[in-house]
Amino acid sequence: KDNSAGAEATTPAAEAATAPVAENGKAGEADKEREKENGASDGDKAQEKEKEIERETGPVKGPDAQEDSKMRGSLKKRVFLLWDVDGDGNLKKDELLKLARHVGFGGSGDDWTNEYEQMCTQRGCTARYGLSEEAFNNFIDDESEMGCYFSNEELATILAEADAA
Repeated sequence: KDNSAGAEATTPAAEAATAPVAENGKAGEADKEREKENGASDGDKAQEKEKEIERETGPVKGPDAQEDSKMRGSLKKRVFLLWDVDGDGNLKKDELLKLARHVGFGGSGDDWTNEYEQMCTQRGCTARYGLSEEAFNNFIDDESEMGCYFSNEELATILAEADAA
């Protein structure tokens, strides 16, 4: 549409330049009134969009946190492959017993069977097939009573001990 036929363009900048000054002499009051009439300002809308994205994806991580996350993923993968002796992509009872012994489990074979079955059930797996890599990763990332959190240092120690053996 051609506005060159004598009509002035009404951009936000043009409106601000021609906006009347409020009686109290403060410039910008008219802008605030327009924002109230039109809803949130562009800045408010941008902030709300950023908050919405963060709620959906989590906080933005800096380079160090991203690097740490990549390193952790690599460590977890290597530990999983180390303990997945038969290479089937799942950690079954005997394979997970290594983890249990590493964290101090000293119970009998029957005790371990009960623990293992409970662990599988809690993680949505069956005792027959064991923990998938995803279930294992969730388990060693879980700091609650249902999990068995391993720090990056602990994962690296497991790998170092395996290399030394």
